[in-house]
Amino acid sequence: MKNTIFLLIAIFIYSTTCLLAQEISSYGKDFWFAIPPNDHEKTDANTNVLKLYIVAVLKSTITVEYAGKQTNYIIDPNNTLEIDLDKEFSHPGNMYAQEVYTTGVVNNQTFHISSDRDISISILNSKTYTGDSFIVFPVKAWGTNYVHLAYWDGELINNRPKGSGMLIIANQDDTELTIRYKGKPGTTTVDNKQVGDIEKVTLNKGQVFSFRSKGENIRKRDLSGTMVSSNKPVGAISYHQRTPIPGDVTVDGADHLVEMLPPVTAWGKKYVCLQLLRDDVISYFGIEKWGDYFRGIAAENGTIVTCKYYSFETGKLYEELTFEVDANEFFEYNAKSVGLFNNKSIRGISIWESNKPFMLMQYCYSADWDYNSKYDPFMTLAVPTEQYVNYTVFNVPGYSSRIDESFANLIVDANDTDIDLLKTIRIDGEVLYKYYPELILNKIPGEDLYWLRLPLKQGNHIIEGDLKFGSCLYGFGEYISYGHTTSLGFKPINNDGNPIISINEIGCGDYLVSITDSTGISSISFDNNSNISYDTTGFHNIIEKYYYQFVMTVDDINQNVNLAITATDILGYNSTKSFTFPEEERKYYKLQLVKNKNIYNSYDTIKVDINISSNAWDIYKLDSFSIDINLDSKKYDFIDFKSNLSDDFGVNINSDSNAGLLNLEFISESQSIDSNVTLGTLECSFLWENDANPKITTQVKNSPYSARCISFVSDTAYTEVQMCAPDLFAINIGDKYSAAISSKNPAKDMVICTLTVPFETTGDLALFDTQGNIVKSIYRGTISDGTTEFEANIKDIPSGVYFIKVKAGLLAKYLKIYKID
Repeated sequence: MKNTIFLLIAIFIYSTTCLLAQEISSYGKDFWFAIPPNDHEKTDANTNVLKLYIVAVLKSTITVEYAGKQTNYIIDPNNTLEIDLDKEFSHPGNMYAQEVYTTGVVNNQTFHISSDRDISISILNSKTYTGDSFIVFPVKAWGTNYVHLAYWDGELINNRPKGSGMLIIANQDDTELTIRYKGKPGTTTVDNKQVGDIEKVTLNKGQVFSFRSKGENIRKRDLSGTMVSSNKPVGAISYHQRTPIPGDVTVDGADHLVEMLPPVTAWGKKYVCLQLLRDDVISYFGIEKWGDYFRGIAAENGTIVTCKYYSFETGKLYEELTFEVDANEFFEYNAKSVGLFNNKSIRGISIWESNKPFMLMQYCYSADWDYNSKYDPFMTLAVPTEQYVNYTVFNVPGYSSRIDESFANLIVDANDTDIDLLKTIRIDGEVLYKYYPELILNKIPGEDLYWLRLPLKQGNHIIEGDLKFGSCLYGFGEYISYGHTTSLGFKPINNDGNPIISINEIGCGDYLVSITDSTGISSISFDNNSNISYDTTGFHNIIEKYYYQFVMTVDDINQNVNLAITATDILGYNSTKSFTFPEEERKYYKLQLVKNKNIYNSYDTIKVDINISSNAWDIYKLDSFSIDINLDSKKYDFIDFKSNLSDDFGVNINSDSNAGLLNLEFISESQSIDSNVTLGTLECSFLWENDANPKITTQVKNSPYSARCISFVSDTAYTEVQMCAPDLFAINIGDKYSAAISSKNPAKDMVICTLTVPFETTGDLALFDTQGNIVKSIYRGTISDGTTEFEANIKDIPSGVYFIKVKAGLLAKYLKIYKID
């Protein structure tokens, strides 16, 4: 009966306290992860323990997928599913296949776990005298900016260097990573990337990328500070293969280090930590508490971190420390070296505060440091006070994992008026205060915070209450240890950049708008949006709006557009992008015809200077324009036409004396002409009757293919026109020219483009992405008259939206295609 009551209590708590205040935390329904390498790949495999712990409060159906194998499990309420990964998901002949030892390459060594109910997942990776654990964060907690933090390059034993590194996991196709290698000068990755290098990597769903330092030059090489950014949320795991702490060669006791990292947006400015519960050390000076090792890393320049640490027993301040670092630089604190009798480090209760966001990691020292084989290194994330939660569920590994004892360090946020609420903190349905009344007495000096260090038995546990708290779990065996956070929120509490808005032209009057933000886009607004059309109705149906695109169209290209687009992220930060049509750097040619002199003689010549200029674009081969010169046919007759443009342009002359019309068509024959120069002078000679003020009109006309993008004005002395750069825009020139996708669209492997031209000409077909970057060339060369089919193999490109740009003769057109897997 007692068990039944407890279960009902647990279900009630889960249904009310947890779900009503649903914030992103370390439990969820969808998880992807990979296993970092513990020690060297040739470590004795007979003592391997690679265990997956899945904790469920309610009955849950679980699916675990790895390397093409899918296994379903059912977990009963308030139970833990324990899976030996190296047995149930093993590879014949390779005991280490689950661990990602390869670096600098993309592979598929990832696990995927899905559940119909919220669950908590942790991994314990233990080998001979080396181990650590990490909690797996659900996909909903992922972000797009991370900074690697682990430890110095490790020991050299039997010529086997051990380095620190990072795994980055994707759960969406076309996830683009930018890795900026930072750390101590001289550090090199296994695949020879150096500090200062920038690497671009693309991952698809279920893929992982790894980098790791070579592990050379102990305590001189470290990649901590390396930045990873992505266009879509990813998971990130920092690790060290195996290292002693501190990293002096005289210290024995080296262990694996690993933690899954929170994104930069979840970093805090305040952390409170408790010294790990280890036995006191009997030293030269008597019984000592020697403390723990800490390391932190900053998100911004000018970060100042202070640390005050106090005695557990008296509340006396031991020491106050100050660290000043810039963005992606780490700081650390270590006591005196081993052998100097006094190894006191940061001990008791430590309070860390900063003017800017930072991430803090707590480390356990090596066995030699404590003169006790029971304790060895591990690292665990410190929980920022801003990310405390009021519910956590986790598992404590047992003796089968060679762990003898485990503990939880608990910090509860409560002021003096919340003392009664402190008594609502429960573990496994039982009031914690009943067993540990000192909870309400353990007040942290100068803070509205209370602390407790709990011994824990093997199995799953729930800590919950009406107040928020932070906690970490850790434990020890013989020359082995583990540790990880158990309660961590992921609400974005600092900004890593305002939304990025880009507008790319994909047609005459058609634009692709892209908005990116690592915290998520909450809204998009438009100011003064007349003469513009767009469709963003689907935006509100996207759950994770980290990246959003839509097409915007100018309704009437002969009218101007002045528009401001504002995107706001979920933190309230916003960016505004101004848009004008024609744009400020107008993509058109200004063609000026200036009459050189008045005509007073009966036989004379009019000279017209031709100036073609553009702020942004040159004239390319086959670009063209035409000029009409209109005269009164009853009074004038053309005699001759001269031009010095022939080197760059071919000129077709068409005259109709009866209509008094001279038409000059100019077609560029050069590959590229700088359009900011005067091209030359036209001279038109003609006969005319005696007229004191002859009326001569020069008018620049549009060529057929740019009809959608041209306006023109006539004047007797001066003419200026605006003409879109014709090779950049969609065109419509009737039946003589055509281009279309004739195969299935969307397509997986192959796209066929059908092109029709009226005469033999030269052409160019190429595939572009939505950012205007060329993906591959399809064809370049001579195109016969009539209809031709061109095939484009797209099997090897990521899924998404692309454009085939077709340029053939007077034809310039963009064709949109959709690549799917």
